Amino acid sequence: MSAPGTGPGGRSSRNDPGADPFAPPPPRPPAPPAQPERPEQPGGPPGAQLVAAPRERLAAWFVDTVVLLPVWLVVAVPFLIRLTDVETHVRTLPQAVQAQANADAVATLLTDRRLLLLFAVVRLVMGLYQFTLVAWRGGTVGMLALGLRVVSVGGSRLPAGRAALRAALAIWLTSTRQLFLPLGALDVALCLVSRRRQCLHDLLSGSLVVRR
Repeated sequence: MSAPGTGPGGRSSRNDPGADPFAPPPPRPPAPPAQPERPEQPGGPPGAQLVAAPRERLAAWFVDTVVLLPVWLVVAVPFLIRLTDVETHVRTLPQAVQAQANADAVATLLTDRRLLLLFAVVRLVMGLYQFTLVAWRGGTVGMLALGLRVVSVGGSRLPAGRAALRAALAIWLTSTRQLFLPLGALDVALCLVSRRRQCLHDLLSGSLVVRR
């Protein structure tokens, strides 16, 4: 049986000659709830994921540095011990030859194969740390603690192969930066000035660091 003011199938019967002209119109269906809008990221379309600010990435890097501090000590302690021995030996030499002897000793120390091997092992551990956590959890301990994650430029999960490439590039560029080479400085500069706050290793691996 049709409701007052409607015909069969719920259609309005106001134009029906036999319908009651004083019957109220049928109620309108409720409007769907409005979807909350996500803020627009700098240089991106509305609804895009928010890229991480440089200060957030710096804070995440600091947390990761604290986490990896025991690994760094594996290289730092032997290096400092050898450096102390070198300085002690140089002080026993005549004043006239101390400067040259100190330079030669430091050069020998920096080319010590055992220390270089330790340095390479530390870099390998750091690379595995970044690759494993980014591929598995979407970010390092520091990133996850700051509410950040690494994604592809399309916003999807970063594939394992590109996560490995990103980790290798990040470690290599960090090493060049510590040697005061321009390429390492470019890696940081791009993070500050690029449209989506991508460092060089982000650009080359097709990745973004965004807020979760």
